[in-house]
Order: sequence, then C-alpha cells, then structure tokens
Amino acid sequence: MILPDKKSVIYIALDHIEGVQVRLGPKPTLKTIAQFPATLDNFQETLLSLKKSLGSKVKVLLTEDFVYVVSVAVPIEAEDQKEELEKKAQEMIPEPLSQTVWTYKKELTLKDKNVHIIQVVAAVKSRFERLSEALSKNQFEVETLLPVSLAIARLLKKDKDPKLIIYVGKPNLLILLEYELVIATEQLPLLDNINHIKTFLEFAKSKYNLIPKKIIISGSLSVDLSSLGEEGFEIQNQDLNPYLAIALIAKKDKNNILNLPLMDIKEESPAQEETKAKEHPTPSPATPIAPIAAKKSKFSLE
Repeated sequence: MILPDKKSVIYIALDHIEGVQVRLGPKPTLKTIAQFPATLDNFQETLLSLKKSLGSKVKVLLTEDFVYVVSVAVPIEAEDQKEELEKKAQEMIPEPLSQTVWTYKKELTLKDKNVHIIQVVAAVKSRFERLSEALSKNQFEVETLLPVSLAIARLLKKDKDPKLIIYVGKPNLLILLEYELVIATEQLPLLDNINHIKTFLEFAKSKYNLIPKKIIISGSLSVDLSSLGEEGFEIQNQDLNPYLAIALIAKKDKNNILNLPLMDIKEESPAQEETKAKEHPTPSPATPIAPIAAKKSKFSLE
C-alpha cells in the first residue's frame, strides 16, 4: 500500500498565520494543524511554534499584502527585452525594483500583437523583509513561495477565457484572469455587497478593456449575484483551493512557476535591532494590483 504524499503549507496573512497539512492522493485531504494571530513584529515567534508541528520543509502561501502581481507586454523585437521588461514593470509597481526581490516568467506570445506576455511578481520590501527574516532565522526549508492569486491561477491553466474569480477567504480576493495570467487582484476584508464586484468589473473594462463574462465563485458567498446573471455573466461555483494548488507543485515544476526567493537578511547589531523594533512601516500595494515576476533570474523569452 502506498501512503499518500504529505505536504506542509504555511499560510501567512498580515493578521494571522495558519499551518495546514495536505495529504495528496486520489482523494486529497486538508487538516489545519494550528492557527495563530500574528503581526509583522511576532512572525518569528509564531513561525517557530508552527515548525514544531509542521517540520522544517514547507510551502508558503502569501496573501497579496506581501507582493505586487502584474502582467507586462514586451515587444518581440525589443533590442533589450530584459531592460524593456524591467522598465514596463516598474511603471506598474510603486517601489523601486532595484531595492526588492522580483521574478518573472513568460506565459505566452501573441504573434498577432507582436508581444511576449510576462507575469511578474515583486515583493513589498518592508513586509517581505520581515517575513524572510522570520523564515530564515527559524531555518525553514521553503520549497515554494507563492501568493494566493498565482496558486489559484494554476488550477485554471487549461481555461483560456477571461474570467473573474471570487475567492471567499480571510481575506476575500477578487482575481481577474486572462489566458494563464493574473491581470489584477483586489483584497476585501468584507465581501457583503455586489457593488464591490461591479466596481472591480468596471475597473477591468476601463483599465484593461476586459469584460470577463465568466464568474467563478470559490467558497460560500453571501452576496446575491443573480442580477449579474441577468446581464449575461456565466456564474459558476468551483472549489479552488490554494493550499492544494501549492501542495501539488512538484520539483519537476520548478521551472514553470514564479517562485519568489527570500530576501537576503544581513545580521544587525543590537543597536540596529532596537531601532528597527521601534519602527512600524506599513506600505500598501496599490489596489487593484496588476500581474508581474524574479530578479537575478536567468532571463529568456525563447
């Protein structure tokens, strides 16, 4: 008898951290091992508590608070495609890419438009730095690190139609997808009004000229979307579990995912640590966020 493969997943939000054990196999199961309230200031202690029950080898799932996710079109004939990618990505990301970690991957080529479409993910430096420090000091072996939006997108890779994903969770997440790309996201602490969804659809139309006629709901949504159905939107319910999505990523997939690297953390003197402890930086990514991807990766659009 072959026992199902077991994976440890850590879900990290700004206000809580959750440890989940995923058993893969014909009928995957998920078990919440522990859940703790958390802040940027106590990530290290909280993660240490989880390590005792999950082990050191983990996959990390992040809310969009820690990253910027955008998509960039790079002309096929651009003389320096890497330089062009960084330039276009920087226009969409509100902090210097040279001062944070970022990664990218070509998702598709649109020959009729003469462009490569690149998915990009960049870290929100102040938050990701604290997270990297907590994971590194606790000596976790991070196999994969993804935001929720990209994990969910992996579950829909065969579906090329533009679509809106409504993921009901903590926090709730709206995801605009086209082809395999995350085009934009918006996190919502509360999703109790159809106007939240209508506003996002209007944003997709005005900003990206996209009208995603398919709406996929994952989770128990309390908002009545029947009026959108009457407007011609196709509304479906589908279980899109980001914990399962990240657990299914195998070593052979490493070249096919945007695996954001941890930031290098320099040892600080006691005086520096004391100064840092008194600071509480809380920069926020722009919302909605658009798609992007990793610094110092080997760049190739072939």
